[in-house]
Amino acid sequence: MRMVSIYILEILATYSSSDHRLYQKEIQGYLLDIYGIKVVRRTLQVYIKELKNEGYIDGHKGVYLIENKFKESVYR
Repeated sequence: MRMVSIYILEILATYSSSDHRLYQKEIQGYLLDIYGIKVVRRTLQVYIKELKNEGYIDGHKGVYLIENKFKESVYR
């Protein structure tokens, strides 16, 4: 998994929930503010799609972290 994917998961763990989903624009802002990484929308879309396919995140209009999957993988 790429570092940007890990950063996205950390951002979602901190700032999102199933009731408060984050949009791509917000995730881009957090990546820039916290990690100093500028990611264009299409690239971010690829990362989000990969994380969805692997079952780490969910959501259609805005995304949020599926917490159990991320926590289990961190401790392995």
